[in-house]
Amino acid sequence: MPDKVKATNEAGESVEIEVLAAFTIPDFSRNYVIYSYNETDPNGLAKLHVSQLTEQDGKYTLANIETDDEWTRIKNVMREMITGGNA
Repeated sequence: MPDKVKATNEAGESVEIEVLAAFTIPDFSRNYVIYSYNETDPNGLAKLHVSQLTEQDGKYTLANIETDDEWTRIKNVMREMITGGNA
């Protein structure tokens, strides 16, 4: 996956995102992406976003995370990335 991707967001807008990590959770049969718009918060920390990511014919679409169970699994993957584990 390229470092920068043009995608359609949940509002139907075309956006350019910087892909920081991409992963699949097989139990959900979905791909996910952690990305940034190169924004920072008032403390100077990078703002990160997580979405479902689909690709069809070279076009990417971002979609909302649908369930609490999905969020829990995504957070576990992110923790494993931070600690160097293997989710």
